[in-house]
Amino acid sequence: MKKIILAAAGIAVAASAASAQTGTGFTISDGNAFFTGGATPTTAASGTSVTADFRVTGATGTDHLFGNWWYYRLEGTNTREFRFNNQVGPTVVAGNTATRSFAFPEFTATLTYQINSTGPVSGMLTETLVINPLIAGNLNIFNYADFFISGQDAGDTAPMAGNSGMNILDVVTGQVLNFGASPAATNFQVGPFGAVTTLMGDTTPSNLTNVNATVPAGSDIGGAFQWTVPVAVGQPITIVETFRIPAPGTAALLGLGGLMIVRRRRA
Repeated sequence: MKKIILAAAGIAVAASAASAQTGTGFTISDGNAFFTGGATPTTAASGTSVTADFRVTGATGTDHLFGNWWYYRLEGTNTREFRFNNQVGPTVVAGNTATRSFAFPEFTATLTYQINSTGPVSGMLTETLVINPLIAGNLNIFNYADFFISGQDAGDTAPMAGNSGMNILDVVTGQVLNFGASPAATNFQVGPFGAVTTLMGDTTPSNLTNVNATVPAGSDIGGAFQWTVPVAVGQPITIVETFRIPAPGTAALLGLGGLMIVRRRRA
């Protein structure tokens, strides 16, 4: 049974002329591909994800994603992981993109979503996170995804998973979702969704385990990446990850290299 996740509501703050409110959810689309992001959390100390929907067969088509969110820990400063929270200003939506902004004591960040149709029943969601460090050190960035391939929890498995990406397969329908990350993550983890989110929600520093764990039949599968990056004040870093539903007739398990462009930029 599909579980219920309670995503924190956005702060009710008067926003733009479009009457958008800070941190509220949004939907972007391109052709038959649609992505909906839930409201931004207002609390930091929690491993709970944010609701997300990724469809490639129209606005009411089959959903392949249930939750997705970002977390961080700066070594020597933070004693636990914190989720991105308290978005600054309303989400800026322009065509098939949406951008959220954040400001923390450790860094400021922009998170841009872009949805692209790649065929009648295929598409790609790209998330680009740009971090502007305010404190130097080793910054750990985490991204977690709760998969819902073919609109169901039962039968999902990860036949391929590693630091550069993972393929999530629904064994009932044969549908594959490619979850890619670049630069290659320092650590990754696949397992029952609760095993991963528990690490983000406890009160101690945690690292992903580089394990692709067996998920019991009928269980909900989750996957996550962790990047440990030395950061310097004034030197932005960029992380890009993708969710891709390939077209039928292509190779079932796609290589994940080259799907993403990631760069380290000078200020």
